[in-house]
Parts: sequence; C-alpha cells; structure tokens
Amino acid sequence: MRDGLVAEVGPGLAAAGDAVLEVSGKLVLPGLIDLHAHCFVGSSDFGPRTDDIARATGVTTWVDGGSTGAGTFEGMREWVLSRSRVRMLAFLNISAIGLMYLKIGELNHLAYADVDAAIGAGKDHRDLILGIKVRSQLEVVGDAGLEPLRRAVRAADALGGRVMHMTGRQRFTPVLTLRAGEVWWRRT
Repeated sequence: MRDGLVAEVGPGLAAAGDAVLEVSGKLVLPGLIDLHAHCFVGSSDFGPRTDDIARATGVTTWVDGGSTGAGTFEGMREWVLSRSRVRMLAFLNISAIGLMYLKIGELNHLAYADVDAAIGAGKDHRDLILGIKVRSQLEVVGDAGLEPLRRAVRAADALGGRVMHMTGRQRFTPVLTLRAGEVWWRRT
C-alpha cells in the first residue's frame, strides 16, 4: 500500500510501501459499484451514510437510483455528492420531488413528472446524471398507469441517457420495450 492505494500485487514483494497487508484467502478488488443506492441522506425517506458504508464494504462508486428529481437534485449535489469521498453518479427521478415522502407516491400527482424540468436538470448536471429513474408500482403511480414511464423515456431520449425502471405490484404490464443499456427490476 502506498498513499492509501494498492501499489503492487504479487508474491515476495519488498515491504517498501506504507503497509503490507496479508490477504491470502481474501478477495482483492479494484472497487465495487453499488448500482442502486439512495444517497440523499436526511432529505429523502431513506439513505445510508455512504462514506461510512463504502469504507466497510469496498464500494468505490455509488449510483443513486432516483432519490432526487429536477427540483431537488441541486441539493443532493451540494450537500452529498460534492462532499463525498466516494465517486457518485445518479439517475434523476422523473418526479421533480424525487423520493421525499414515500407514504404518498412521488407520481400520484402526475404534474410532478415534468419532462422539461428533468431535461433541464439533466443538462445542467450532465457530469453526474446517467439517465432517468421511474417507479411504476401501483402505490407510486396511482391512476397514471404508464404515463410516468412514457415521460421518463421522453426525458431520457432527449438527454441521450438511459431509463432505470422499477416495477412491482401493479394492475398493468409495461409494454414499452427495454432498450440496450437500460436497467429494469421488479420489486415484489
């Protein structure tokens, strides 16, 4: 180890670095990427203390999965991402308020799914935003059905990004096709 980084790996190395660690039987990795975290600590309904968890788990890059939307991303950038010792990227929630209060789904009020605002925030923060996140569970979209997903796709297309799509208990089946490079999972 030299300056906190692995300087060399191999058998019989001279102890010239800051430290030599015995790692026989352990995994030595270049760093893990947590593809779906919620990093806006203290401003959304959940989120870990990312630096503390990263140190203990080997995560070197967090990808926030839609904690913030167009109306709240600047706060996460200022108060979390800019201060983190770990690299952070994000999917911007199509809901302008992000995941601020989960007892009421962020897309139950469809006007929050503001495509123009999402495109604007995506362009303003293109160095950190990978694409658009949308949750399609029944308790999130209410009567809006597939419209939030359609809006997320429009915003992602305008930004040249991807859609991170989460489904779960719902009364409809998403009919939009998953495109190359996009992320989808089902919450049960």
